[in-house]
Parts: sequence; C-alpha cells; structure tokens
Amino acid sequence: KSVDCWSPALRIVVDRFPAVIGSNGESTIRLAGRGVASAHCELMLNDQGLGVRRLESHEILVNRRRRRRACLLPGDHLTIGIRTLEVERDDARPPAAAE
Repeated sequence: KSVDCWSPALRIVVDRFPAVIGSNGESTIRLAGRGVASAHCELMLNDQGLGVRRLESHEILVNRRRRRRACLLPGDHLTIGIRTLEVERDDARPPAAAE
C-alpha cells in the first residue's frame, strides 16, 4: 500500500520498513514535487533506530546538510526535492519489520 503526499500539512505514519519515498506509483510513500525522483530514498530501521539512505545519486538533505545516509531523530528535517518532512515518533504503534 502506498501513501500519496500532496498536501503540505499531511501527516504520514510509516509502519512498514523498508519504505521507499519517490514520485512513482510503486513507492511506499509517493511524494509530489519538483526534484523528487521516481525512487528517491529509502527509510529503514536499524540498530540506531530510524535511518534514511539515498537511492542512486539523488540528493537528500537532513537538517539542511547533504547526506548519503543518516539516522533520523524526532525533530529532524528530511528534504527531498522541494519537499521537507519533519520526523516525529509515534509510540502508540511500534513499526513492523519487513518480512
């Protein structure tokens, strides 16, 4: 199931990992906007918590710094193309690992 992100104030809950963020219909999280590639980056769970890694050579910014991969903490800002997402933690539902 993918989630379309068209509204600037939309809250997205990610409960399956890994989750691909991109502009195509096959992405887990479909994000519209200039500079968003069809498969731009991937969210994953690792030993440190939530992480992000760019796919191919697409640029991602974490807190305004270019990164290839990074751990994400609550309050961090992930910029993909012209869109910026703020990371929140929802302790009500623990994330499910990929099968």
